Amino acid sequence: MVKRRQAKKLRLFSFWVEHEDDCLTPWLKRAWSRSHSRKKAKSDVEEFLKEVENSGVRSEGLCMWNCEVSGGNDISLMYPAIHINSLNQDIHDWLAKENRSQDIDEDIPIKDQLLPEEGERRKLVPGTYCIVESLYPSQEIVTTSEQLTVLLGFRTTDDNCVDTEEADEERSEEARSWREWTGIGTLYQKLNMLFGVEVFRVDFMESHIPDHSAVFHYIVLLSLQVHDSPSLISVLDTVARFRVRNMSGYVTVYKSVNEDAAETSSSLGEALKKIADEKTEAKKKFLKS
Repeated sequence: MVKRRQAKKLRLFSFWVEHEDDCLTPWLKRAWSRSHSRKKAKSDVEEFLKEVENSGVRSEGLCMWNCEVSGGNDISLMYPAIHINSLNQDIHDWLAKENRSQDIDEDIPIKDQLLPEEGERRKLVPGTYCIVESLYPSQEIVTTSEQLTVLLGFRTTDDNCVDTEEADEERSEEARSWREWTGIGTLYQKLNMLFGVEVFRVDFMESHIPDHSAVFHYIVLLSLQVHDSPSLISVLDTVARFRVRNMSGYVTVYKSVNEDAAETSSSLGEALKKIADEKTEAKKKFLKS
């Protein structure tokens, strides 16, 4: 049984957007192929956090690195890294800055607004999100093991991105029924049944300002801990199956990054490479049978 707690808090997300044209060989596979992958992983994290600070946001907060090479049915955009800031002053300053610079051409397609400019490999796209509801286990879980975050991202219809009473009502209804249409109940049950995996929090968020330029209009963050590499592999496999069978939005797995980023990325790369090898071997056995 899961307790439900209402919340009214803002979070500032910074998405590192990468276009498929710039990653014909996915970023993680590039890291595998480098003899100095640990050094490159640390460099990537430092580059990302520097971009966050250059945007006027302090790098303190939660920095998450993608565990997969894609995250949804529409994989033309990928998000290798995400930074989440909860500092009130940073959020207030960013909102004030946004209010002073409302000069984005609304005629430009949304994807073109998110894409890196010519010559850029990646682009930082920030946005504020309000925590609408947080779910917790009925029994408190002590987080002592490796932590992962499953992100589910959704975009609403263009009609709901306007400041009208009817659009407000539709968004309110979407927010009330999020546990049904996001499929989070199914994913939560499947993950919670895995050996060595414990889900300790689920957050449902909506874009603070329902604008066309938002990366996502709704976000679900499912936080869990895994006790070993087999558990990590099980989580990745479960999310991949959920994505194929139940998901209409964007879903992928992120791993928290700290000062040990190089070691973290290296062990993650080894785990993911093991998954790829196991899938190849399973395919061979299936074709022989």
